Amino acid sequence: MQHPVNQSWEIIDQTIESDGGPSERFADGASVDAIQEAAAALDVTFPDDFVDAYRIHNGQQQGVEFLFGVNRLWNLDEIVKNHKALLKSGCYEEDTRNDIGFADNGGNAVILIRLGDGPDYGSVYEMFEDGPTDLADSMTAYLDLVAREFEKGGLMWSAEGGGFETPEDRAENEKYREQHALWDKAAEGPTVGMLKGLRPGTEAEVVGTRFGRVEDGVIHFASFDGRCKLRGSLKGASFNQPIRVRVRVGKRRLFGAPIHDILSWEPFTGKGGK
Repeated sequence: MQHPVNQSWEIIDQTIESDGGPSERFADGASVDAIQEAAAALDVTFPDDFVDAYRIHNGQQQGVEFLFGVNRLWNLDEIVKNHKALLKSGCYEEDTRNDIGFADNGGNAVILIRLGDGPDYGSVYEMFEDGPTDLADSMTAYLDLVAREFEKGGLMWSAEGGGFETPEDRAENEKYREQHALWDKAAEGPTVGMLKGLRPGTEAEVVGTRFGRVEDGVIHFASFDGRCKLRGSLKGASFNQPIRVRVRVGKRRLFGAPIHDILSWEPFTGKGGK
């Protein structure tokens, strides 16, 4: 059973509040007169549930994205202005001239409601560059779709990102933050610069990553203050994760940099080394 419009909005508002988000970023509802004026300016008739939705929230602040599902809800003035701009641009086919946009993702997709004559009047779809995708058969159904995503955890508020994200997005963002923190820790060393003052034959450690090429059995290695050349194997080492390499310092050369022999290596965890 679908949630009615007011209940769907209540779920969306409460989800933002409970996850620490500012629900006031949604505007207060529009008056019936303002909604009728917008409809007259567009020469369309809004379905009752679309009117009900805008009686509760008339859009969002400018520049705020990814709150209404993954889209920003337009206010009535934006709906009128953007529709006229889209008509002028020639984006509409003849049979879609009465389809009215009311939200976008800040990029290449717009959410529209069909308001032309026909059995699909009031249905909601998303228009990408490569064509339309039907979303719901009414504004009530679309709001219900968004609210149920929030209820089941398919979308969650991100205080850091300032909007909603999917569980997959959250896991990816958390992974990125962990990797970033690991690189910050790895940048503390030991680094290539620390090898320069050591006598040949000395065993030492260096933290960094493979620099991407091997020439004549010599691996180019990068730490956070420079590069060095290593001889040996780093098989299995990832290019996007720091590693800790134990080396034997090579002899100084008349021409070119010394080559250090790899004794062992391990993934850098930031929890100390040997």
